[in-house]
Amino acid sequence: IQTRFHSLFTLDFLYRLNLIDRHGNLIGLAGLLTHLHYHEPANILLVYLMDTRYFHIVEDGVGIMTVFAYLFTYMPW
Repeated sequence: IQTRFHSLFTLDFLYRLNLIDRHGNLIGLAGLLTHLHYHEPANILLVYLMDTRYFHIVEDGVGIMTVFAYLFTYMPW
């Protein structure tokens, strides 16, 4: 029963991010998300930032590269 709830939560999460339609087909930036699966969970955050046009707000390349560095470099806590 725990697997069922986890599956439902995951599908609902992807639906709310507009990555799957109501039939479960990939839409939008979901292709990019699947190609970057080995960078989870940063891949989901990257697609969310791209979908909300965050990179249009950040005007300099240094700010964008800082975001990418935080997302995709391994930094132990």
